[in-house]
Amino acid sequence: MYCCVFFQDFAKTIPGHGGIMDRFDCQYLMATFLSYVMSGWRYFVCPVEFNNDSNRFQVDCEPSELFQLQDYALPSILESFIGWTTVRLYPFQIHSIALSSFASIMGPFGGFFASSRDF
Repeated sequence: MYCCVFFQDFAKTIPGHGGIMDRFDCQYLMATFLSYVMSGWRYFVCPVEFNNDSNRFQVDCEPSELFQLQDYALPSILESFIGWTTVRLYPFQIHSIALSSFASIMGPFGGFFASSRDF
């Protein structure tokens, strides 16, 4: 869906590697964006309980440190390139970026190993 909306296709830029590059790019952007949006809503980070008195679901908790914005210092190389000294992220975003990088790098090999029968 991302590639259709933004007309991004690395297959013409890097022949034979378009699918991997498109998947890698898309998963990083979506992991960063969605984890940021979802971490800001208590509905996604706190347990939801049903209140029989009001006949509604309620969310009432203090989010853990994983879902509270924190400042992270950038490495000096990025600092000179971007011009920022710190970045404000949820720690959960770092976790989601790590999972998306694993999925985009290892995902193509899963289909390869599942399709071959002679090992």
